[in-house]
Amino acid sequence: MQNLLVPTDFSEYSNAALEYAIYVAKTKNSKIHIVSVVTSSHIEDFEKVEAKMIELKKDPKLKGLKVETYI
Repeated sequence: MQNLLVPTDFSEYSNAALEYAIYVAKTKNSKIHIVSVVTSSHIEDFEKVEAKMIELKKDPKLKGLKVETYI
């Protein structure tokens, strides 16, 4: 597995999926692609998700892994 796609809404379930993706990425040397969808047209909603993604990428568990985020 070279690429792992992890959708997130920042819920407990999404976080659990990301934890599993981290495990797989470490064992298979995979790249993690984290995606979140903003359904609102308000820029504030986009900015909130963007801020959460930035914080998510700073998670120490992701250190040393190849990670891309998409909104």
